[in-house]
Amino acid sequence: MDNKLTYSELEKENKILRKEVKENEDYRMFFNKTINGVSVSEIIYDKNGKPDDLRIIDANPAFEKYINKNIGDLTGKTFKEIIPDIKDGVINIYLEVAISGKTRKFQNNNYNLKLFSLSKNKLGIIVEDISELKKQELRYKGLNEEYLAINEELTSSNEEIRAVNEEILYKNEKIEKSKILVEKSKEKFDEIFRYMSSGCAIYSAVENGDDFVFADFNKAAEKIESVKKEQLIGVKVTKAFPGIEKFGLLDVFKRVYRTSVPEHFPVSFYEDNKLQGWRDNYVYKLSSGEIIVMYEDVTERKKAEQEIKKLSTAIEQSANTVVITDTEGNIEYTNPKFYELTGYTQEEALGKNPNILNSGELPKEYYANLWKTIKAGKVGKGEFHNIKKDGTFFWEQAIISPVKNDKGKIINYIAVKEDITEKKEITARLEESEKRFKKFANLAIEGILIHKKGVVIDANKSALKISGYKLGELIGKNIIQLAIPKKYHSIITKNLSKEYITPFELELKNKNGNIIPIKIRAFVINYKGEEVKVTIFRDITEKKETERRIMNAIISTEERDKRKFAEELHDGLGPILSTINLYIEALKITEDTNKIKTAVNRIGNSIDEAIKSVQEISNNMSPHILENFGLVTALQSFCKKIEELNEIKIECFQNLEVRLKKEIEINLYRVITELVNNSLKHSKAKKINLQLKHQDTKIFIIYTDNGIGFDITKEKKKHKGMGILNINTRIKHLGGDVIFSNNNNNKGMKCKISIDI
Repeated sequence: MDNKLTYSELEKENKILRKEVKENEDYRMFFNKTINGVSVSEIIYDKNGKPDDLRIIDANPAFEKYINKNIGDLTGKTFKEIIPDIKDGVINIYLEVAISGKTRKFQNNNYNLKLFSLSKNKLGIIVEDISELKKQELRYKGLNEEYLAINEELTSSNEEIRAVNEEILYKNEKIEKSKILVEKSKEKFDEIFRYMSSGCAIYSAVENGDDFVFADFNKAAEKIESVKKEQLIGVKVTKAFPGIEKFGLLDVFKRVYRTSVPEHFPVSFYEDNKLQGWRDNYVYKLSSGEIIVMYEDVTERKKAEQEIKKLSTAIEQSANTVVITDTEGNIEYTNPKFYELTGYTQEEALGKNPNILNSGELPKEYYANLWKTIKAGKVGKGEFHNIKKDGTFFWEQAIISPVKNDKGKIINYIAVKEDITEKKEITARLEESEKRFKKFANLAIEGILIHKKGVVIDANKSALKISGYKLGELIGKNIIQLAIPKKYHSIITKNLSKEYITPFELELKNKNGNIIPIKIRAFVINYKGEEVKVTIFRDITEKKETERRIMNAIISTEERDKRKFAEELHDGLGPILSTINLYIEALKITEDTNKIKTAVNRIGNSIDEAIKSVQEISNNMSPHILENFGLVTALQSFCKKIEELNEIKIECFQNLEVRLKKEIEINLYRVITELVNNSLKHSKAKKINLQLKHQDTKIFIIYTDNGIGFDITKEKKKHKGMGILNINTRIKHLGGDVIFSNNNNNKGMKCKISIDI
């Protein structure tokens, strides 16, 4: 009986046993329920004493899933038994880690492996599934059946206690062994907790479970949160991570603490004033009452997912066709644009080769060279004349790039293709149009220059003839610097930015240095794929000489008209005025009523005769320039005289090259001269701009000055006769329209006139 324990001693040992069993249960629960695979194995030596294999001592279900064996089959088995095709090199690495005490990490397919030595000749393996994070819930297992049996025996009647008294020695031995196992389990738990790649934190509840303080914090968690364990132990989680309540995880802590039911807090975004990122959390309650949280930082994964989603959306909505093939060229993916363009649905295209679109018009060598390029890992480019499902032909421009894995091996090809059918057709039409343009340009009597910002690209024969240069002497040269006098440089440079330049006159210096007057106009065209300016000009030397002769004739005619006007005044109006003067003198010296009455009547008749004579002279004064030379010449003569007699500048721009009906010319002449006279008398203008444009069947007049402006309503009430109302009357008589307005922020007036001819 000396070797047997007393009942009180037995009860004391059982209390210790129950405590150790609970601690062992905490370890077993964590060991069995962790999302990472964990195993412990020991070295096996061959008959020569050399390390040959490892035998599994313990393994959790996650490790069993990794090996694909039931846990009952793994315990006590060697790696060579459970993995017959395992390579010697792998076994040697495992043995080396177990013996050397070094830690090694590997990535194998979808798993991260971490190898470390638990103690001499023992190897620990942690396997992390990195293919995806799956929802797992750990369930508590019941108390150890053996512990329940012991507990039942300890609480049974005194008779049962005496009956099993002889077995207590055996139980004591088992307890001692259990203590050893518990100690080893604690060591393994500490090793696993320390080395697992997932973040892991243990919390103790405070304030009746309304807050929690840090009890432990592993290295992975330190790395994720950029904080040391020592800084957190004993600190409230709400202080260390102030965003946890808004994040929603604190509520999960409280529920798990109160219900003991594990929860998965799905991937969510955490943020506070120092830290932010995406986290995936699993929360459990230990039998000790503490909360344990295992979590992953999935920030990079979320960013990658967002980028992938963004890229996927861009591809799906792309205006270009996107095709992905395997390394043999078989289609694995097409975006919606592929169906829209070719008529083949994704289902019809998958597994097929893109040569289903081949029209057969391009040589086989073309495709062979492209394949050679992309198989070499280079980007291939090309244009393809393809055929749609309905037999319609179309052109594509494609960029084909090889897709490589992290080892640099080509695993796919991706083609981004643009439908250039319309572009091809436009190019063909442009080329044909350019040929016709070139042909017609060389037949034109006007000089034609094609240039970009003044630099000559092409010129026709007439341009070469007028300028005296050969084509080779003009190409690539700046025509402004080469052939335009400096006094015109500013106006030419200013007009280069305009899409259309209205005709105007300037001078050109030919190759021999002679100055030639020219009239030019310019516009923008698309030439060989780029916007350029076409300038058309003609030599107006003969026209200028004709204008000079006309002006001399006008001056002579005007002088003759002045003399004739003086004669008409002298011979026609002079005698009548003299007669009136005589009657007035007679009135001064008579008081005879009858004579006075007779004199007054005769004075009245003479005045009527004088008025009639003035009317006849006025009718004869309709400008001979207008009648003989037309509206443009008459206006030029009128403006020149106005400039000579007044301090005012009149700029005239016109493209009228035909005579108008006499009625139209007279009325337009009277309207324009009236506008000029109004600017001189009322507006205090220093500058007048007059534009006379002939377009199709219309005449447009735009008249502006820089005077003081006016109120059109008031002016209509004030003026009579040849004023604004008379201008309106004349234009309406011609069936036209007239609009008066102030110009440039009430500085000056503007008049727009349009009539049909």
